[in-house]
This record gives sequence, structure tokens and C-alpha cells, in this order.
Amino acid sequence: MTNIRLGLVGAGNFLPSFAPLFAAHPGVASVHVADLELSRADAAVRKYGLSGAVRTLDDLLAQGVDAVAIFTPRHTHAALAQQAMEAGVHACMAVPAAVTLDELRQLTETSARTRRVCMTGETSFYYPEIVFCREEFASGRFGAFVHSDAQYIHDWATWGPHFKGTFGPDWRRFAAIPPMHYATHSFSMPLSITGARVTHVSAHGFTDTDPDSGYGAGKNPWDNPFSDTVMLGRTSDGGTIRVGEFRRLGWFAERNGREVMMPTFYCTDACFEENMGSTMLTGRQGDEGSFGWEHEIKLTMDISAWVDGPYFENPQGASDMTRQLGLAPAHHPARLPDSMKGLHNGHSGSHQYLVDDFIRGCLEGALPPTHIWNSAAWCAPGLVAHESALQGGTMLPVPDFGTPPADWLLLTYPSRGEEPARPRLPAIKGRG
Repeated sequence: MTNIRLGLVGAGNFLPSFAPLFAAHPGVASVHVADLELSRADAAVRKYGLSGAVRTLDDLLAQGVDAVAIFTPRHTHAALAQQAMEAGVHACMAVPAAVTLDELRQLTETSARTRRVCMTGETSFYYPEIVFCREEFASGRFGAFVHSDAQYIHDWATWGPHFKGTFGPDWRRFAAIPPMHYATHSFSMPLSITGARVTHVSAHGFTDTDPDSGYGAGKNPWDNPFSDTVMLGRTSDGGTIRVGEFRRLGWFAERNGREVMMPTFYCTDACFEENMGSTMLTGRQGDEGSFGWEHEIKLTMDISAWVDGPYFENPQGASDMTRQLGLAPAHHPARLPDSMKGLHNGHSGSHQYLVDDFIRGCLEGALPPTHIWNSAAWCAPGLVAHESALQGGTMLPVPDFGTPPADWLLLTYPSRGEEPARPRLPAIKGRG
């Protein structure tokens, strides 16, 4: 395969962010779009110069597409990806990968059996602060993992327009999806750094009492009562993780546009902490590994300029969304196709990397880093956490969906080229 015939499923809110990127990728021969409202698909074809519009995934498959990117409502992703792979087509889907554990099992099994790439558009994997921490942790300078906090604050004040555009006047029913069903952003941040899995979880939810909110038995497809949920989990490397998912919270901040994800990453020799005011890296440097207070040298570095900007200037067609549309110094832009540079690059510079990884994975028969086995590990803990919250916080095990077939190679990347010097923790004696 030398070029991809790509189908986009869903012409809603995400399509403007991704259609131009897929169309600009040198590995893509044509881009078709499907939407149940054909007029929306036709409008996308005209606006972005795509190759054609149809109504359904069945129609795209009948046209002989090689791969599909799925941007439909979150509870529909798994079934569409499953259908695509069974038809011999590669699938990329917006998060979450699934809303049941059985769907996750089916997706991993089908990807292994059909040898079709299945991945999610997990934006957090490519966030500059996560890229930075992943590389530092791999070097050994952080030491052993101890604990991480991650939270996703996305209040209805900002969800509303998204759901209204998709579901119309009945949007509150679908906006009331369990918060932990959409926790993959939070889980992927620390887990993609360490490569560990969550083995057990205990969670508690806040029962929303607003009679018009859409939460409660019979009010939404999941009978979900919780608008906010917090979970504590054990990780396979002996650490702990706390994740908070908040959907009805009286707080708003400017950081990262209209949503807030604030990761902290604590290890034995160094810690990373990001909050609304700063992004800090701290480390411990002792004499021959001594923990004695008199020998300890504390160091703290403000690395916000490295992982949080300065982003590139507003790209083509951008308005006031500079903080979401560029690249930070911690990114590695040298490997991106020249034809994509300067185009929209949302969610803290992640979109172009997701597009490039999916297309290269299809062309090379290699697995992108957000493949379905990793995606399942980032999705399953949230699904189990919701069940724990329904049971009043009962500690529950999280199933492990395994790893890809041993003979399925992972994507490799070209040289990252010359880049500016980055802040690094000094080598700690005895730690390397």
C-alpha cells in the first residue's frame, strides 16, 4: 500500500480539526466523509476539498476505503471500529475506545486476528509535559514511580455546545454519561509515562441533585447518578494513582482552553507538578545516595517555558486559540510531514502527531503508540471505577487486556534533528 483511501465517520465538531490534516498528509490519496445527515457531509466536502460524501460507514466500506477515522458520539466508537476491522479496514477512533469491558476485549481480539491497526486519538499521550516526563522517566533520572494525580475538569458550561450540536434538545441525557467512562485522558498521562497498568480501583461519586441535569435512574442511557467521580488505584509497578473526573463543578480556568488537566508525577528521585500558575520539576541530589538532611541539595526548576510554550504563532485560519494550536519546545516536530506544518494542531499540539501516527501505521503495518492494547489499559480502569462508585467504593480488580502480538512491530521514528537544549535533572549519584 502506497497511499491511503481514508473515510471520516462523523461530520460533527471534530471534523474541522482533522479533515485538513488528513487531506494534507502525503500518505493519503483521498478523503471521503460519512454522516447520517448527508448535508453536513456535503458541506465538509465543499469546505475542505474532500473527495466525496456518503451517509454511513457501510457506504464508505462499499467504496473501498483502506482506513477510517471515527468521530461519532463516544458510546458508538467500539461498534464502528469493530465493523471496520472485520471488513479489513484500519480504524482510528476518538476516545474513549469503549464503554464496556466486553467491547475492549472484542477490539483487542479483533485487531490481533485481522491484523488491522486499531488506535484511539488519545491526545494526552502527545501533550508536551507528558512527552517530557516520559523521556525523563525512561532515562532513570526520576527513579521509581510512587504516585500520580490527574484530573479532568470539563464542566457542562463548556460541554453544552458540543452536546447540543450532536444530540439537539435531548442533549442532557447524553451529556450525563458516567464521568469515569471518559477518564482515558487522565489515566493515559501517568500510565503512558511508566508503561504500568492499573490493577485495582476504589471510587466514589457525587450524586447530582439538580432535577433537570439529566443525572439519575431513567434519565440517561446509563442510569448514571454521578456528575463527578474520584478514584484511587493501585498500579502494577507498586505505585498509586488518583484520578478525578468532574463534569458539574463551579470552577473555570483559562489553562488549556476550556478544559483543565493538571498532572502531577511523583517518584523517588524527582517530581513533576503542574498547576494553574507554574510547571515545576524538582529533584534530590545527595552525597553517595545519602538521605541525610545535612547532605541534601534541593533543586527546583520552572520548566513551564519548555513544556507550555511559547507555542508557534497562530497558524492558518486560527483565531484566539494559540495555546491549543501550536507546538511547544518539548515536542519533536522534525518527524512531521512538511505538508502539515502550520495547519491546525489542537489539544496542545497533539492532532498532527495522531494523524501522522495513524497513517504511517497503516502504510507500514506497524502499531502506533496509542494502539488498542494501550488504549484499553487507559480506558478499563475508568469503567471499573464507575462500578466501584455504584457499589459505594468497593475495591475492584481491573482486567488486563494484554499486549499486541509479539511479531507486530511498533512504529519507529526518524532522527529528531537539532533541537534547543532542554532542562534536565542532573545525574544523581548511584542512579545514572
